[in-house]
Amino acid sequence: MKRVAKSVNVIITRMVGEKVNWLLLIIFLVAIVVRFLYFPNDISFTYDQARDAFIAREVVAGDLKIIGPPSTFEGIFHGPLYYYIVGPLYQLSNGNPELVSAFLRISNVLGIFLVFMIARNLFSQRIGLIAAMLFGLSFEQTQYAIFLGHPSLAVLAVLLFYLGLTLLFIKKERKGLIIALFGLGLSIQFHFSLIILFLPLSLLLFLLRKRIPLLGEKTLMKSLIVFSIATASYLLAEFNFNFRTIKSLVGFLLNRDGGAYLNMGNVIIVAQRFVHDNIFQAKSGWILLVLLLVLIYLFIKKKHRISSIILTTWLFGSLFIYLFDHSNLPPYQYSIAGSVSLVILTSYILNKLIQKQSMIGLLLLGLVISSNTHLIKNINPGGNIVEIIVQDGMLLSKQKEVLDYIYQKTSGDKFSIGAISNPFKVNTTWSYLFEWYGSEKYGYLPVWGGDYAEGFKGNMEIVNSRSKLPSKHFVIIEPTRGIYKPLISKMINEEDIFSEVLEEQSFGKFKIQFRQKKH
Repeated sequence: MKRVAKSVNVIITRMVGEKVNWLLLIIFLVAIVVRFLYFPNDISFTYDQARDAFIAREVVAGDLKIIGPPSTFEGIFHGPLYYYIVGPLYQLSNGNPELVSAFLRISNVLGIFLVFMIARNLFSQRIGLIAAMLFGLSFEQTQYAIFLGHPSLAVLAVLLFYLGLTLLFIKKERKGLIIALFGLGLSIQFHFSLIILFLPLSLLLFLLRKRIPLLGEKTLMKSLIVFSIATASYLLAEFNFNFRTIKSLVGFLLNRDGGAYLNMGNVIIVAQRFVHDNIFQAKSGWILLVLLLVLIYLFIKKKHRISSIILTTWLFGSLFIYLFDHSNLPPYQYSIAGSVSLVILTSYILNKLIQKQSMIGLLLLGLVISSNTHLIKNINPGGNIVEIIVQDGMLLSKQKEVLDYIYQKTSGDKFSIGAISNPFKVNTTWSYLFEWYGSEKYGYLPVWGGDYAEGFKGNMEIVNSRSKLPSKHFVIIEPTRGIYKPLISKMINEEDIFSEVLEEQSFGKFKIQFRQKKH
């Protein structure tokens, strides 16, 4: 066994030493294939995606924005950079979300190179390649890749932040601070909750202060400039909207509505989810415990003490925010790229095992890959999971089938539509779909019949008077997760007063009622 292990290690060492760029390219290409396995049928398109698509196209048309999508906290918004990046893609594709989705998937794959460099800085080139491979095949990362939204781009920003920190503290390169602060600014730009990265930054600057090279005024000035550029939209918005974000943050901290207690339960759930969605599905709690013990071991061993401090701070810095999260289902987005710390740590362990017990190490590597590919195969065809997106089953491919069915039933006649939607009575999603797909393919638009919530994006004609609606009417029932059930019954009862059901069809998790107006 020792001879086999030695032979395997000699082969691997030669491959890594001579073919590292080719190996990275192979990992890159495999990761692209994995992210496009079910494209475009796995694209989830909900209200958030439709709203952002409307706004991104407005930006291209000249209506510039200084605030981005709203966050879960009232009065706090993400940065607008996402609109400026995807706006030209929507324009180029004439509104087709599929091109934007393809771009985000490829962007996510670029993280392979950042993970490789981070792990190489922390440990070695071999570990960097293993980490790049595990990142490329990570179920969690494929979920970010297929997500049509700004958090997808935040993955790269967070990795850039930690790449800068490893350059600063491990390699003692002054440019590391510039890269780290640029990554920090972009992270906050793409998702406001990533302001929490100031915590690991501050801790590492304190704990590893003796590792910081002499920076000089020029480096500090460049670091401040790149961070200011990346977050400039927030400063503009604060002045323009009377410091709304600061006031909202202060209000949130002072009035947490019973949320003053710390929720350690969600921290544990998310930490185990890191393991489940990146390393191995079974026994995630025990695997997490082993990983934490390895971190302690690395800290005790002087050789990798600095690396262990960075990985530990990275891990717990991404989990800290969940102490204040009291949701029943902790969302993915608060811990973007936090799991990569465990991916790199796992790569270190696997490399050690391959060096000492090559068959066991390779077997465990195969199990990690198998676990992730199993999740990808069984979950990704259905789009994003509910930890990322509220409504599961809101697939763009099924929405197009819904529209095709509706237009074919009308045979060119005028018709109206209504929807049981989330948010309730908001027509933004279907307005976008009919304006982009329906109008382009069939040449005309329906009218929106019945009640609707005002103040939301959408350009479809609204007809409130039931007597003025066309005789053909369709009610689209979206996947009902997140919709208050009595509201569904109430709306169907109201529809029954004015129209009768001629036919009901299902497309995935959508139900479509073909109705005729009562006379």
